[in-house]
Amino acid sequence: MLIKQLLKFFLLLLCASPAIGQTVIQGDSVFQGLQVGKSTLNDVRRVMGNGYKKGEMIRRFHVKWSDDRPGSYQVVYGYTLAYKRAGVEFAIETENKPKDQQSITSIKFRSKASIVTSKGIYPSNTFADVINRYGPLDTARSNRNIPYVYGWRIDRGQKTEKRYTIIQYTKGIRFVSYGSRNEAENLNIRRVDEIWLD
Repeated sequence: MLIKQLLKFFLLLLCASPAIGQTVIQGDSVFQGLQVGKSTLNDVRRVMGNGYKKGEMIRRFHVKWSDDRPGSYQVVYGYTLAYKRAGVEFAIETENKPKDQQSITSIKFRSKASIVTSKGIYPSNTFADVINRYGPLDTARSNRNIPYVYGWRIDRGQKTEKRYTIIQYTKGIRFVSYGSRNEAENLNIRRVDEIWLD
C-alpha cells in the first residue's frame, strides 16, 4: 500500500514538473534573468549571446497628401533580436528614447521554445489547459476585463498579414494561437502556438 502511494506521489510530481531542459518563466515575467521594461540590449547579449537576427519594428501611417491623393509612410520605431534556435524574440523600442533608456518591450516565445510558465503551460498546450490553470475568461469582454480573449491582425491588407487569437492574463502574459478568431468556435481546442511577455 505504501509503495502504491509513493508511486502515485512521484507520478504527480513528474507531471507537475517542467520537462528536462525547459526554462521556467519566473512569475510569468522573468526569463533567464531578463525582464520586460528593465533589461537592455547588453543584458540580452550577455545572457543569450550574439547569434541573433536583427529586424526592424515598423509603424505604417495612412495619410491624404495635399493634392488629395491617398498615401502612406512608415516609421522605424525599434528593432527585434530573433534567436531562432532558441525560439525566442526580444523587441526593443528606440523611438524618443536615449540609448541608456532603451529596454526590452516584449519577449515572444515561438512554438519550439523550450519554456514553461509559472503555472505549467508551454507551447503546444491547448487553451483549455490555459483556462484550467489560469482561470475563466471574460468572453464577452464587456468591460475589457482581464483575463479576456480577442483577435488581432498585424500588417493589415499586406502580403505579410498575420492573424492571431489571443488570451491575455494580467498585463504581462499572453497565450497566442495562429489564425483568426471565430466567435462560434470552441476555444478550448485551440493550440497555444506562442507565449508573449509584455
